[in-house]
Amino acid sequence: MENNTSTSNMNKTSVFRFVFGSILGIFLFFIKVPINGQGILPVDWISNIIKGLLANFNLPLALLASVVTVYRLVKTKFWKGKPIGIILNLLSFIAITLFLCDLFGILPQFLIENNIYTKSLNTMAPFSLGIATIMFLLPPLIGYGLPEALGVFARPLTRPLFKLPGKSAVIIVSAFMGNFTVGHLQANDLYVTGKLNHREAAIIATGFCTSSVGLIMSVLAAGGQMNSFSLLFFLIFIATLLITAITAHIYPLNNYPTTYYENIEPDIEENVKGNHFEIAYKTGINTCNSSKPIVKSCIEFGLKALPVVANIFVNGTACMIVFTLMNHYTPIFSWVGMLFWPLLKLVGFEDIGLITSALGINAVDNVTSQLTLVTAAGASNMTVIFGCGFGIMTVIFFGAFLASLYSTKINIKFIDLVVIWIERTALTVVIWGLIARLLA
Repeated sequence: MENNTSTSNMNKTSVFRFVFGSILGIFLFFIKVPINGQGILPVDWISNIIKGLLANFNLPLALLASVVTVYRLVKTKFWKGKPIGIILNLLSFIAITLFLCDLFGILPQFLIENNIYTKSLNTMAPFSLGIATIMFLLPPLIGYGLPEALGVFARPLTRPLFKLPGKSAVIIVSAFMGNFTVGHLQANDLYVTGKLNHREAAIIATGFCTSSVGLIMSVLAAGGQMNSFSLLFFLIFIATLLITAITAHIYPLNNYPTTYYENIEPDIEENVKGNHFEIAYKTGINTCNSSKPIVKSCIEFGLKALPVVANIFVNGTACMIVFTLMNHYTPIFSWVGMLFWPLLKLVGFEDIGLITSALGINAVDNVTSQLTLVTAAGASNMTVIFGCGFGIMTVIFFGAFLASLYSTKINIKFIDLVVIWIERTALTVVIWGLIARLLA
């Protein structure tokens, strides 16, 4: 009798956590609420409050993140890692050194004159605060059965299109609408818990972890295209899905192993038969049988993510500074952009010189690269529309994105990232370029 009662209580607890957790996750990340006369996602509203409260503490936050990062690097013995990881971690020490120079007022003059250091710090500080806030709110979205339940319906599409399980559908949408670090950490969580294999995690990390709907809105506003926001947002999302569907089936991603994280029992998604609604409901509840209370899970998940976010803050600042200096003092990124000159010519662009430069810059900073096009004097309407979306679709850039990705357990070779960036950029030029031509 006691066992039956215990089982009944557990089932009721699982049902509550599945239903309430899923509703809360959807509300926080997908439902806009009217605040101060504007519709805003609750997660963005909470993040903005935190960023506003700490807006004048960028340097103290950077120093605090530096302490956490140094402790983490020493504890993990970073010098024994892979070459790309060692290089990225050494870059972190450059940022830490500059933070200390800033504290004592001895920053190198060339960084002050070009505003490179200040821009990088003022970009990464609020960005990292936003990520840290989101990490405390993420568990209801991914940890209480919603991905698994929706996966029952999504699998017939996600498996053939992207080689992904249905449970990835929630991440696909939230990563696209949120930002790349949120996507990386979601994919990493499912990977280390055995719900995604290595290839699936790599596809998500390089295919859907974009720079957020907020960036799309900012770029559209800068380019005077907000009156077409709904249409352009929909087309950008569809084009991103199409490009990812292609790259998921070609080298190098199709060569990645389908093995699961070490010493973890795989939670493999199976084909289902019968009433899909009933199966989805039961699948969501079963996922919650061993779950923790929602508040406790949010606190633990957020605290666990803080060292990772600290590393992203420090390393992302270093990457922004180094790559900005390279772009400022060398023509290397213009040369990189010239790789796509034949495709730009084929599609019919007129401002090829402007676009090749933007494509090169996009390799390290997709925000700047997009704004370069949409605000350029005399740019054609086709070029402006192209500028509104191309940075989102290429996904990969070798600045904060790199720091974010390599803070996870998802192992992707650097040379493979370069190849995937070239593939996605070429596909973006053709697919999004033709769409821009039709809309112009």
